[in-house]
Amino acid sequence: MMLESELPKFNTGVVSRALAPPFKEEQIAVFKRRAEIFDLMFTRRVKVNFDQTVSEAASGTWKKKDIEILERAFPLPKTPDTGIKDVDVVFFYLHESESNEDSYVDSLYDLEASYDYRDLKPAHPLHLIAVHKSEPKLAKEYPGYTHWPRGITGYWNYAAVWGTGLFKIDQSGGELVANWWFAGVPK
Repeated sequence: MMLESELPKFNTGVVSRALAPPFKEEQIAVFKRRAEIFDLMFTRRVKVNFDQTVSEAASGTWKKKDIEILERAFPLPKTPDTGIKDVDVVFFYLHESESNEDSYVDSLYDLEASYDYRDLKPAHPLHLIAVHKSEPKLAKEYPGYTHWPRGITGYWNYAAVWGTGLFKIDQSGGELVANWWFAGVPK
């Protein structure tokens, strides 16, 4: 354990003072917040075909024509990956400290900070589709969301699988409701 390997580097008096009141409560609060944040995460391993377009990947589940129109309207992020790969897709729910009192994320920058804190980057829409195609009922309990850089309009682009199973690609420029399970992949 890291703590056990680091403690011998410090004088025992220093360690005792650092873990004594009032610092003890501060350290426990930091640990508790981190534990709560990581408790709001789960991972799914899926096969993702990076040679497909989003509309091809979504075929059989969502209306291909609608997705093709959305792909043209909101250009998807490029991915350097090719072929079929096993990918770990991590879903996380925002901790209460990461959204405002109305359960909104105030900005894309706040959301990016939440991804960074978990050492994740936003999942590609192909990741999101692969997970929800492999587990169609997952969205009812864990509606999935991912995003990518803003277009020239200043809005950010996103893909979402709603609790009803509806797949949507769109843009958003305002606050983001924090009740999604945000999809990411390890950096």
